[in-house]
Amino acid sequence: MRSRIVFIVSSLILITFVFYLTAQDEEKVEEEIRGEYKGVIAEKKPQIELDFDPYETVIPFIGEEEYIYDSQLLSNSEIASSPLPVLASDQIIKPWLKKIVRDYVALFNPVYGYDVRIWKMVITDEKGTEFRSYEGEGAPPRTIYWDGRSNEGVMMNPGIVYIYSGEAYDKLGNISRVVGREIVLKGILYKDKGVWIILLNGNMVFKENSDRITEDGIILLEETADIIRQNFKTKLAIEVYSKNELLSSKRSRVLGGWFLERLIIPKYAVINTAGYEEVIYKSSYIKIVF
Repeated sequence: MRSRIVFIVSSLILITFVFYLTAQDEEKVEEEIRGEYKGVIAEKKPQIELDFDPYETVIPFIGEEEYIYDSQLLSNSEIASSPLPVLASDQIIKPWLKKIVRDYVALFNPVYGYDVRIWKMVITDEKGTEFRSYEGEGAPPRTIYWDGRSNEGVMMNPGIVYIYSGEAYDKLGNISRVVGREIVLKGILYKDKGVWIILLNGNMVFKENSDRITEDGIILLEETADIIRQNFKTKLAIEVYSKNELLSSKRSRVLGGWFLERLIIPKYAVINTAGYEEVIYKSSYIKIVF
């Protein structure tokens, strides 16, 4: 009996001691030290080197334009085995395709000094014929915008090359001439008399002397299809010009079939295709009216 009492008393003392130590630990954890440290910390902070450049953009630059969902997906991809009909549709707008000019063709910044008496800037076609000109007295404007039209308001032909040049006379009669670089367009979008018109460079759409579409041509036509989807009403006219009528007719039929496969055209819509010989420059271009 006495041994049992001793055991019980010892157990109670042990439990009380354990609780006492636990309370002491809790008090130490919650202990707050206040005051100003007078010593010197000799330990050096480690120098951490960044493994990235913080001044670089987060999203990498996209060097080549391509579709997000194309025909070259990985063979083990779930999208490849069961494509999503909406994301894989040809009717999806592709805003990253921007080869066709939608605003100004060129921007010029003529600088001739402060004693200019008269100045003139001329844009000529590949035959040297004046197409568009700007001129004035005194210093020229800091910026000149060219919308692609001639002095008479006719839109440029994307199938030919244009060259710009400028000249200025000072108050003593000295002349300064500048010859610029060539201007070549892949395509241009504009509105004329209420209808939309797209002009494409035929040399970039088709292979030379052929009705086969090039890889760059596919990109231009995809962008053209995007624009048509957003603005189409009831009619679509495709006119193809080249150095002979037979080649133009073949190309126009190819383009007509290409757009029919990729555009949802209402039953009441009318699609006309035609090929013509370009007699002035023997150039190659495509005119799409919608």
